[in-house]
Amino acid sequence: GIRSQLRKMSRAFVWKPFANPHGLAALCEDIILRGTEVEKRVSSLRDGEHTFENTLGLLDTDLATNLVRQRVISLMAMLHPEKEVRDAATQAKEKLSKYFVDRNMNRDVYASIVKYASKGVQLQGERHRYLQKVIEDFELEGLKLPQSEYDKVKQMKKEIAEMRVQFSRNLNEDATKVVLREDELAGMTSDFVSSLTKLEDGTFAATIQYPHYLGIMDHCTVEATRKKMRLAFESRCISTNVPLIERTLILRHEIAQILGFQNHGEYVLSTKMAKHPSIVLGFLGEVSRHLDDVAAAEKEVFRKLKAEEKAAANEEFDGSLGTWDYRYYAKRVEEKYYQIDHSAIKPYFPLGVVVNGILGVYQDLLSLQFTQIENPEVWHEDVSFWEVRDRTSLELVGHFYMDLHPREGKYGHACMSALIPGYQLPDGARQTPVASIICNFTKPTETKPSLLDFEEVETFFHEFGHVMHDLCSVTEFARFHGCNNCENDFVECPSQMLENWCYEPV
Repeated sequence: GIRSQLRKMSRAFVWKPFANPHGLAALCEDIILRGTEVEKRVSSLRDGEHTFENTLGLLDTDLATNLVRQRVISLMAMLHPEKEVRDAATQAKEKLSKYFVDRNMNRDVYASIVKYASKGVQLQGERHRYLQKVIEDFELEGLKLPQSEYDKVKQMKKEIAEMRVQFSRNLNEDATKVVLREDELAGMTSDFVSSLTKLEDGTFAATIQYPHYLGIMDHCTVEATRKKMRLAFESRCISTNVPLIERTLILRHEIAQILGFQNHGEYVLSTKMAKHPSIVLGFLGEVSRHLDDVAAAEKEVFRKLKAEEKAAANEEFDGSLGTWDYRYYAKRVEEKYYQIDHSAIKPYFPLGVVVNGILGVYQDLLSLQFTQIENPEVWHEDVSFWEVRDRTSLELVGHFYMDLHPREGKYGHACMSALIPGYQLPDGARQTPVASIICNFTKPTETKPSLLDFEEVETFFHEFGHVMHDLCSVTEFARFHGCNNCENDFVECPSQMLENWCYEPV
């Protein structure tokens, strides 16, 4: 039953028994039940009883256990093919988001941790950092505020948490389509046009998922079509999500000021490497100073190309460039001045070749061995599951899932999603991590392979770099494992470095 499956989740990514509304509700209740019990145990310690193991150690064990449960719920909300399951997972996320606001602002747990710290214990390495970060986190949540302000901040944080879940759900469930006539698809290949849904009146319906959207933005010669697609893409969920953004901005600013910061940017950067908005703005200003002239020159090249196209079509040109023009004319520059033909390049990058190439590069680079697991339990037939071992010692490093194709209701971008953190178990053994890579590449058919353009290849390398960052992290505690738990302004560095291997021949 559910209880026996819950017990297995400490060491394995057990998701299938919970991929239904009842299972997800039970999982949500178990997270809250376990978490509340741990909070009571930490809070009830009397003077002289505090140790690392019964305070921070206990919190980390609970964190590691509940992270797996939370990520099952998040995964089902993002990726499960059945809307009923996605909706149930989203409801569970909403409930959990409010619970974690309460947990992160638990005054009794905070007081117990402060008592432990006041003992003057000498901690080293991760343990020292753990104590620092927990106290810092509590205080940034508002634990040192007077009760009235504390209550106000808590209520606002719950409202923000609920809106965050609603925002993501709206985007994931968005099914916007743009109806186009055949003449509005000038410049697109016959293979691309055949991938669109043909309607009874002879028009075509394009989605705004990446394969359709980027294809049209890069290659359609009809400016009105590119503009229509761009506006549709940027207007997704405009009636539902814009009010959420506006309300969130107001609440974030108010919370920051109550906590003693000038604005939300100053608040969130206080724990990051950059530390303060002035440093970020200074950096961006310096970058901009070096790039402004280059950008201006490139825009002039785009304008020249657009003027030539308009003249050839006997259309007027007012000298302006729209946001729907930049990707299109960047491709034209590559074709005209650098003789890069993306349609000729794509046949060199069928998805299967790219997958094997990426796995080969990362195996050699990091001395790893990847083995695909046969007949795994997965949430969709498109998903594959892989084991990762150290190539020399054959020690197990972790596992990852690959979910590479778009489908209705699926998360619409590319990302890495951590599923099980790696950390040291109480018996000294190591819990190995599990992660997933999520992309939206065109799905191959029996007659047509999935051919990636080079930008998609680069994206694949980048996101798989996040997977490698996560699986190869070795930490004592779950709190510090992987790319989800480093400073946010560092998290992209490893994958941005690793993605450059896509330019290396294999």
